[in-house]
Amino acid sequence: CPEGMSVAQNVPMTLPERTSSEVFSDVRYAVCYGTLNERFWRRADTMLNLVGAIGGSAAVAGVLGSQATLSLIAGVLVAISSAAQLVLRPADRAQGFKEGRRAFLALEPSAWSASVVEVDAARRRLEAELPIGFRLLEMPAYNAAMRGIGREDLVRPLNWRERIAMAAA
Repeated sequence: CPEGMSVAQNVPMTLPERTSSEVFSDVRYAVCYGTLNERFWRRADTMLNLVGAIGGSAAVAGVLGSQATLSLIAGVLVAISSAAQLVLRPADRAQGFKEGRRAFLALEPSAWSASVVEVDAARRRLEAELPIGFRLLEMPAYNAAMRGIGREDLVRPLNWRERIAMAAA
């Protein structure tokens, strides 16, 4: 159904007009989401590198000590770590979120002075350039944004998966 048309009646309907404070909240959310994702993907990259380094060292120790089981387990760890690095590309994602966060921070001051349409268009363009984020960080980012703008009343409780994701970030 085209934007502004009611599905039931297929007639134009009025959409509520967005305010500068709503647009600012969306930009603030994007900054928080970018910050959490940047930290999460940096830590994931560090962890995968650490697993690969320890696994490689253990594989060498297993070969030198004639420990086939140790070499096998270490080799599997190195393979899994390397595959995860290639598929997930955590360092690239972290960098993408860092650049996106900076762009949203630069957009933030204009969220009050520019027109809602201009800021929304810039926000959508910046969101399209972001890498794929970790969805479990959406609610923690929302809560951080609401706290940041002084709206503690809108903070929502996190489920156990979101709390773990928040701790990882």
